[in-house]
Amino acid sequence: MKAKIATAEVVHIDASLIRANVSWDSLTEQHVVDVLSQNQPRMKARLRERV
Repeated sequence: MKAKIATAEVVHIDASLIRANVSWDSLTEQHVVDVLSQNQPRMKARLRERV
């Protein structure tokens, strides 16, 4: 215990390499789609208020 080798802590380490075909453009596009879809009901309600 003095060397703090056995401290009863659990540490998980995963060093897997994963190949992915992801570009910043596709991540940005998906983020925009997600944000717009989540805010669409609010935007529609605001437009109805203006009419």
